[in-house]
Amino acid sequence: MRIDDTFIKSIQDIIKNRQSVFLVFDTKEELVNNILNDNLRASIIVLFIVLILTIPLAFFVSKIPYKLHIELREIGKKAITDPLTKLNNRSKLNESLYREQH
Repeated sequence: MRIDDTFIKSIQDIIKNRQSVFLVFDTKEELVNNILNDNLRASIIVLFIVLILTIPLAFFVSKIPYKLHIELREIGKKAITDPLTKLNNRSKLNESLYREQH
């Protein structure tokens, strides 16, 4: 438990008697500020590392679904305009999917 800059810790399980025994630490303000600054600095570094890794990875992972979306949209437009091209477009889609996988 912390009250301002004083930390209180129960050591009742270490010292076996019937009294409630507590250990009280009074910290220096400079030490607490150093710890808070170190934690803030570490959090900012982790944030930048996560952003640097996830943004390029998101673009890389979304490239294939985006290509499939474009191809399916084009096939849908052609199928609406000419119902006889459905079978031909379906085989083209299968070929392009096969090329993407291999």
